[in-house]
Amino acid sequence: MSISADEIKQGKYILDETMDGKIAQRLLDLYRDLELEYRDAEVEKEAVKAFIADISHQMKTPLANIELYHDLLLTDHLPEADRKEFLEKIHFEEQKMEWLLASLTKIARLETNAIAFDVGYGNITETLNQAIIAVAGQANAKEIKIKWIKGNFGDALVAYHNPKWTAETFVNILENALKYSPKHGSIEISVEKLELYLRVNIIDHGLGIAKEDYANVFKRFFRGKNVAGKPGSGLGLYLAQLIMAKQEGYITVKSQLGRGSTFSVYLKR
Repeated sequence: MSISADEIKQGKYILDETMDGKIAQRLLDLYRDLELEYRDAEVEKEAVKAFIADISHQMKTPLANIELYHDLLLTDHLPEADRKEFLEKIHFEEQKMEWLLASLTKIARLETNAIAFDVGYGNITETLNQAIIAVAGQANAKEIKIKWIKGNFGDALVAYHNPKWTAETFVNILENALKYSPKHGSIEISVEKLELYLRVNIIDHGLGIAKEDYANVFKRFFRGKNVAGKPGSGLGLYLAQLIMAKQEGYITVKSQLGRGSTFSVYLKR
């Protein structure tokens, strides 16, 4: 051929109906396909590296705590009450690690499109019910009532979503609300029909979020200053927003410190 490899890569040739022109075009198409595959591979590689780094960073604290409690359990003449307390703390740290691994795995699979994410129109009522059932134990433990204000819609609430993953979104928001709400409180759920979306509002009366944190609350590992001393990883809301982005929806928040928060989930009608 009279066309060099560099000219093919850069498209610097006269495209005509000659054999050289047709071959050059085909080679350029192949080159661009390979370049796209290479870029995708690099993106996946970086995602895997970030995933491993996240796991390493997040596991350090619970592993250090487990090692500490283990060493204390080996102390001679340890009172039975202390032994029971340390065993409970080890169990808590184990549960924390299991949750972290499960959440990070879900995030990695969604970010790299490693799973089939089927979306269609379905009844959001059933999806919300699944989420409420999933957090019922936590709500009962704090004696918090979850009130669903259904309005006049009944069960006729159809939205564009993946039921399994959208239930995960609602669970993460509800768990967040339960975690930062006082005992004997309440959480309200309401649904509004907008022109293009169904808006599901989840309202708590807990610690609230500072206005300057609104833009950060859905970022990976972000935690507000007012919850720094409380259990949590900063992954639940990030995962919830990631799920919604996969189905052309989104989440917003409005809040007042000390008075509670409203998380609004927007699903296409």
